[in-house]
Formats: sequence, C-alpha cells, structure tokens
Amino acid sequence: MIAAIADTHTTIWYLFSDPRLGSGASASIDAAVSKGEHIGVSAITIVEIVYLMEKGRIPGSALADLRGATLDEAAVLRCIALDERIAMKMMEVPE
Repeated sequence: MIAAIADTHTTIWYLFSDPRLGSGASASIDAAVSKGEHIGVSAITIVEIVYLMEKGRIPGSALADLRGATLDEAAVLRCIALDERIAMKMMEVPE
C-alpha cells in the first residue's frame, strides 16, 4: 500500500541521508516502513532527477540509486504513475 507520495527533494534527501530531510517527512517514511507500507515516487520526480543530474546539482548516481531503491522489494520507495488520485494524495504529506 502507498502511504504517501514523496516530492523530488524528499526523495533525493532520503536516498542520500541528507540532513535537510525534515522531521515530519522522516517520521512519515519511518511510519510507512514500520507498517510495511510504501512511499510513492512519481514519474515527474524521475524526470526532475534527470534534469538535476544534467545540471550537476545532484550526484550522477542519483537515478541509478533511485532505480535500485525502487526495485528492492524490501525498500520503502516505489515508482508510481502520476494521476489525479496520486496528486491529491500528496496533500497528506506533512510539510
């Protein structure tokens, strides 16, 4: 089950254990892990990661790291198609 949708910054900061990941987002991810749920990563986040890699703003390994994390059945992140239902689910993510 998808518990919440992560935006691009949350996804990147989670992947790289960046201290900028807020306590609310961190708590939501931890709660999903403890319940065996998943955090969705939309296709637009993948597009944004490619753009940020091309601009040299994030590590060149970011896309491969995300792909590895979403393919790991034990990991919390899952790639999802972006549709209206998913976009509205983003409203549930704490700031």
